[in-house]
Amino acid sequence: MVSMDVVFVEKILRVQPNVKRLYLLLRAEDAKVLKEKLGENLNPFISEKVTLVPGDITFENLGVNDPNLVEEMWKEVDIVVNLAATTNFDERTIDSLGVGYAKGKLKCFLGDPEAIIDVIPADMVVNAMMVAMAANANQPCYPDDDQIAIYQVGSSVSNPIRFTCIQDYGLRYFTSNPWIGKDGKPIKVGKVTVLSSMDSFHRYMAIHYLLPLKGLEIINIAFCQYFGGVYRDLHRKINFVMRLVELYQPYLFFKGIYDDINTEKLRMAAKDSGVEVDVFNFNPKTVNWEDYFMNTHIPGIVKYVFK
Repeated sequence: MVSMDVVFVEKILRVQPNVKRLYLLLRAEDAKVLKEKLGENLNPFISEKVTLVPGDITFENLGVNDPNLVEEMWKEVDIVVNLAATTNFDERTIDSLGVGYAKGKLKCFLGDPEAIIDVIPADMVVNAMMVAMAANANQPCYPDDDQIAIYQVGSSVSNPIRFTCIQDYGLRYFTSNPWIGKDGKPIKVGKVTVLSSMDSFHRYMAIHYLLPLKGLEIINIAFCQYFGGVYRDLHRKINFVMRLVELYQPYLFFKGIYDDINTEKLRMAAKDSGVEVDVFNFNPKTVNWEDYFMNTHIPGIVKYVFK
């Protein structure tokens, strides 16, 4: 899906079009447009409001080598926002699984089917960031540890959703809206086999892949390495899957939920101070997960991620 920095920039330009200028520090090209609102005026608007700056936030002066640009930024920049650490493992993983499932490549999944998945729409994260910036604008630049406010923007406490629900949404969506394969035929999907422990995963792999691989090894020897290429390719793929599962095992069986008390306090403070709650909504309780996944998230994956 769309990266968080792009969502952040789009939100500012949409709700605060009078902002003077944004200096967007990027390691790679990225884009997000407001075509529906601005139409042909988009490019002049972006040119006026956004300056792309090559650099790296880990270096002095953000890695900006042009002294004139550094001086200009010192004069004009009021707020610096670092969006480098906002990537979320659960949502990225769900997107990848959705692609594999719809294309008929995902036959099994390792994890607890009753596990609570902590997800949140990206625009809610951006809304919370913007409100938090305003709420903490007068705080010291280098506060003491007990003065640092950490806002967890998630759903696992306020509006929990289980993996089984997401699996059901995917089945229903791609049954009604199947992905069309390269042969022009719709791909049929069904329920994925969920392996709820590492033992069950190893048994599944042994029966469906390791034993056939052993048989192929014997046949390959008997036929003087005639099937050597096929054997090595299959062996490499199986080893890759096994290493990947071992790597992600702590996440796949993660039982934790995230405390969002500070975020709830921020919501209450924002509401009391007159913040436009509809424009800057970040309350996970307002999300109808069935509607969100069926009508927003999964269609978005199909439109922007599928190739």
